[in-house]
Amino acid sequence: MRTLIIIFLQFIFQQCFCQISIDSDCLERNSMTVSRIMLELLGQETVQQMLDNKTRMLFILGVDSSGYVSEIKRIRIQNTLDKNVEKKLKRYFGKHKIQMRICYSIDLSSVSYERGLQIARSDFQNSKKKYIIVGFPGELFTHYEYYKTRGYKGIAFNSKLEYLMLRLNDK
Repeated sequence: MRTLIIIFLQFIFQQCFCQISIDSDCLERNSMTVSRIMLELLGQETVQQMLDNKTRMLFILGVDSSGYVSEIKRIRIQNTLDKNVEKKLKRYFGKHKIQMRICYSIDLSSVSYERGLQIARSDFQNSKKKYIIVGFPGELFTHYEYYKTRGYKGIAFNSKLEYLMLRLNDK
């Protein structure tokens, strides 16, 4: 019985319980997570101003083997960012356990999806910490101009904030 328990525990620890993804929507999902945090932390009015001013942010995040953010290494922004906002973001990420997807880019023409995922997992298991880059609003506004004239899934919107809310409520 004890042998079975030991084998079971070894099997569990060999598995990677992290949010590794090689899917095309991985970056978009991470941008959604950051956008939700921005809305919760800063409010709709501030986020609306940031979107109207075409503010783009890149977060360089340290993640552990489970995909949980352990630190904000850096926040890059083209416009000036209020230091209080940066402090709020760092405090929020430190206080809450935020899990992100770890996005890998693998050429699936030479390997199967399962093999690609296995390669990504083994690479991640061999290192203690990884850094990922997440954008705000990131991938969410890639097709904004197209949807602006046609509506998003048949729904018209009047502002960038409304479009962001539609995208966040979509998934």
